[in-house]
Amino acid sequence: MMTRSWFALVTAMLALALFGAVGCGCGDDDDDDSGGGDDDDTAPDDDADDDDDDDDVDDDDDDDVTPNASTRTATAAAPTVRAERTATTPTSTTGIPATPARTPTRTALSPAATPNRNAGTGLQRRRPGRLGLSDRLHRCRRDYYPGTEREICAPSLPLGYYDEPTDCDDTDPMVNPDGIDIPDDGIDQDCDDEDYTAQDSNGYFVDGTDGDDGNAGTKAAPFETIQKGVDAAETVDGGLNVYIAEGNYDEDVLLATASLYGGYEAAAWTRAVDFHVTTITGQTDHGLTGILSGPVVVDGLVLNGKDGIASSAGAYLIGSPGSAALLSNNEFNGGDTNTNTSFGLLTVTLENLFVANNVISSGTDTTNSNFAVYGVNFNSSYYNNILNVTETTGAGTSGLFETALGDYRAENNVINMAPGATNSWGIFVTSASNGPVDLVNNEVTGVESGTGPAWGAFITLGNIWMEGNRFDGITSTDGGAAGIFTTAGNGLYLNANTVTDVSGYNYAWGIFPVVPGPSWVVSNNVVEIEDVGNGVEVGLYLTLSYNSGVVVNNTIVTGTAESHNYGIIHVGSAGAALVNNIVETGSSNTGNSWAFIEAGSAGTGAVRLYNNNLRADDCLVYETDGPTCYDQISDVNDCAWYNCDDAMANTSANPGFVNPGGNNYRLASASAMIDSGTNPFLYYGGPGSSFFWEDFEGDVRPNGSTWDKGADEFVPGP
Repeated sequence: MMTRSWFALVTAMLALALFGAVGCGCGDDDDDDSGGGDDDDTAPDDDADDDDDDDDVDDDDDDDVTPNASTRTATAAAPTVRAERTATTPTSTTGIPATPARTPTRTALSPAATPNRNAGTGLQRRRPGRLGLSDRLHRCRRDYYPGTEREICAPSLPLGYYDEPTDCDDTDPMVNPDGIDIPDDGIDQDCDDEDYTAQDSNGYFVDGTDGDDGNAGTKAAPFETIQKGVDAAETVDGGLNVYIAEGNYDEDVLLATASLYGGYEAAAWTRAVDFHVTTITGQTDHGLTGILSGPVVVDGLVLNGKDGIASSAGAYLIGSPGSAALLSNNEFNGGDTNTNTSFGLLTVTLENLFVANNVISSGTDTTNSNFAVYGVNFNSSYYNNILNVTETTGAGTSGLFETALGDYRAENNVINMAPGATNSWGIFVTSASNGPVDLVNNEVTGVESGTGPAWGAFITLGNIWMEGNRFDGITSTDGGAAGIFTTAGNGLYLNANTVTDVSGYNYAWGIFPVVPGPSWVVSNNVVEIEDVGNGVEVGLYLTLSYNSGVVVNNTIVTGTAESHNYGIIHVGSAGAALVNNIVETGSSNTGNSWAFIEAGSAGTGAVRLYNNNLRADDCLVYETDGPTCYDQISDVNDCAWYNCDDAMANTSANPGFVNPGGNNYRLASASAMIDSGTNPFLYYGGPGSSFFWEDFEGDVRPNGSTWDKGADEFVPGP
């Protein structure tokens, strides 16, 4: 058996490597597909998920005074105080009951597969009303498992396309025919029409109050300690389950193949994890330690790392070939450490990892860093978790931090950040395999750094799909700040993300895609930069190497800059089409308020501006070759400026936002942006073009005679 000193060594190596290197939309408006347009027309219908009135809470209500904000908080039930153990009386005259025969009955862990998006395969351009097949599939696979979403989202897809037509819940990625059925929770996760139940035949039982490690581990005669239950469960090839009664367990737990389920009451062994709280507090370092050699499930536990040591995690799992883990409905708490790093959850080299419906919190380390989640895994999925990061005065902080050795997906997570003395990252992903990286509907708030960068999301390499994410309050007091920063990769699709309240000292960037891959789309994003102290403020910073992308229907607003204030910058050796965007550039104390900067390589000749609304104090277009400032929209449309290939129908009017002071950049009813855009499919029809059928909140485009400008499509109330 490996010693815990070995775990400490691995942790130290991870920290050294890190800081040495780094210092479907089913609610659409159509009948036949997920993109928002009926197969043969673009008219919306009246389904309940639209924004058809001004009375509801969760829709867009175009004439609201303030934007809707979805908030989510986690309230953990207080752990039950563990009673002193009392001696148990044997239940028979022959002593301890005989151990019943047990056989493993758990389904092998098989997290839902990553969607097959086929980006970059040269899909043919489609006329309006038609969607590329790969785009329809991406938007429809709400749970990323192929199944009955064909009927729910896209019945026009060819019959037989999906391998498995029996997915019983398309809204939950934990529920599918290959799912793991969590015992005694009243949910049929594996679609077999029944809930799995805890039995003497499929696991061992632990009761820290009235159990005894000399017992047989049955319901009638449970063990006292969790480790005893794990040891017994792992004597069976493949491992059995360990069912744990409520209470506080102050012990070290080490597992390889056993699965752990908390939240039981020992009288009748019924289960309710919110009421019968099962808490494990590590006595040496971590709340739970695993050297996994097979699939395991950890569900319904509170896992606390030890305080006052060098490095601590709520759970620390290391994988080997064949390893997989489903971590669900738990609370992970890193310990308060003193010299190294605190992790809520630390996972390394797992072949498959699925983390769902947990509350994950770092502890506090005043000399180094705090991470809610730190992973180096082959295939990872994080779904519907709440992540909390505590402040450090020593180094950096991060919510989701991963080196992805394979596919990576994070969806519906809420990440509550706290200040880091140096760096701070809400989501940090490096795709070592250059594979799929999906970030969908995550919410990141309060990313704050001192001397280093503060980034809402930092993604390097991979085929990157980011849709519906919200980043708010990205601040660096002495460094730079960015909402979304991506580098390289083999494809980039940024749609309907919201980046607000970005401020920095050296720089403040909204979205900064550096050399996106051969196919890329930036659409329906809302970007608001608050201010920058001493450097450059940029809403969208395009650094391009491929003439194969488009910027469509974004709303970009910058605040006040001491020096340079830019709406959109274009640099690099390739051009792009910019269509239906609203760019509002704030003031600059040095006279450098420019809506669009053309700084591409000489001879690029591929910059096209169609139906954009550009406003700035000084220059609507500024060309660096010269340089020359164009402050009249007629000069912009004349297309005589450097590297312009085509420009027409661009305007410079007041966009008429509902309440820009309150970050509500929806269009008011009298806005000149309504029905003033153009059909973006005229300029791009490749992967990601299905995004053009909806605005940043999922309202169908076009609602009127043509597309509106900006991220919002105006939909009047009744």
